[in-house]
Amino acid sequence: MSLVPSFSVSNNTPTTSSFTVTDTSTGSDGAIANRLIYLYLSDNSLFTGSAVQFPLSAGSSITPNILDKDYAVNIVLNWVDGSGNVLYTSSQLFVFTGYLEWFFYSLTQTAAAQPSLLSDTNWFGSWSKLRTLIDSANQAITIGSSIFNAQNMILLAQYIQTNQQFAF
Repeated sequence: MSLVPSFSVSNNTPTTSSFTVTDTSTGSDGAIANRLIYLYLSDNSLFTGSAVQFPLSAGSSITPNILDKDYAVNIVLNWVDGSGNVLYTSSQLFVFTGYLEWFFYSLTQTAAAQPSLLSDTNWFGSWSKLRTLIDSANQAITIGSSIFNAQNMILLAQYIQTNQQFAF
């Protein structure tokens, strides 16, 4: 039976810099020698500049620790032979929002400790806008299949985070 390629991706909150890719393929192919993971950003550039090695010896899952902030990506997993020729490929869009989720949660802790902040229109408005942008990034992938829109929402949310002294 030949390989039917598929994989899943999951965020590793609370570790924001890593994620897990699990090979969920069925079947087999003795010619497969390696797996390579490519992460393409919304501008179609290759994240990290090269593939992430996913050797067969790693088992069915691998956890790259390569994220320095949140991104929307097109993840392409290639199953290759000993010469590096692609035998099978599968791809999926994914959005990483772990860094923004932790920032949002820190604001939630602040609100819990200082409930009067919820009466501050600027503070509450910025907090609500941040939640909306994070959710919109996720919906851009799950509903719209748009890496471009997801990345734009991430950038808007990161702007709030970077300039928090003006928002909170």
